[in-house]
Amino acid sequence: MKTRALGNLTRISNLPTVVTNALVGVALGGGGAGWGDWALALGAVTLFYCGGMALNDVVDAAWDREHKRERPIARGDLSLNTGLTVSAVCLFGGAALAVVPGFESSALGLGLLLSIVLYNALHKRFVFSVVFMGCCRLLAVGLPCVMVGGWPGDPRAWWYGALLGAYTVLLTLAARGEDGGTRSFPRLLGWLTMLAPLGAAALFAIPVPEALAPAGVALVLVALVSAALWTARCASCASRGGPLIKAGVLGWLAGFCLIDAVVLASIGEAALAGAAIACFVLTTLGHRVILGT
Repeated sequence: MKTRALGNLTRISNLPTVVTNALVGVALGGGGAGWGDWALALGAVTLFYCGGMALNDVVDAAWDREHKRERPIARGDLSLNTGLTVSAVCLFGGAALAVVPGFESSALGLGLLLSIVLYNALHKRFVFSVVFMGCCRLLAVGLPCVMVGGWPGDPRAWWYGALLGAYTVLLTLAARGEDGGTRSFPRLLGWLTMLAPLGAAALFAIPVPEALAPAGVALVLVALVSAALWTARCASCASRGGPLIKAGVLGWLAGFCLIDAVVLASIGEAALAGAAIACFVLTTLGHRVILGT
């Protein structure tokens, strides 16, 4: 029970979506990066993510006792001090790993830490706080890229991170209504999430890189169509309101993996694209047993 409570505290069912973001960043930044560099970058992003989710439960504990009793601190499965300890260890652990490669990655790690703290401190009071959540996803791509490849890294990593940041802002706005705050999510905003996979294709796959074999082109197309259809399904759910908003939000979260698969396939990383698709399946199945929001 304690292990499951920790999984719920850190929303570990969503962790594969952050891992695939980082895989894109490392793949774009690290031509000759070794396994140690990969592990360092993925470890930093993982710790930042888990710490941020734990901090969210700590900050929202009082509100959750009235509105989200399924969360572990609100249920009494974990104490507030335990949640705070897990959050602090993970966040400072992520920051420590980001320091290792040098000054630039240290600065980006600090930026990610501040974005996490500011979002959690402000999200119940100011709608604009969703921008900080978008910054977190931007840096989930940018930080690994710089950690393995140095500053400034591949410019496409930052453009792609910004695209994911905008996607994150939209799904975070939708998540604000999943507990009855709004009856439905505006249909137009929901359909805008389809721009994320299309934008990824525009950045990396149009025109199709000449180095890709026919099988690689086919993988790009499969990933792109899957991501576009999946985000459309999520938009349809969220626009109907009620409990379907939550279904849409969880689907959009899993959709990060499919969008990352488009990019990884487009740059010739077929094995990593396959891993991203597997992460999509893992996230979707994980939402059945571990809290996703």
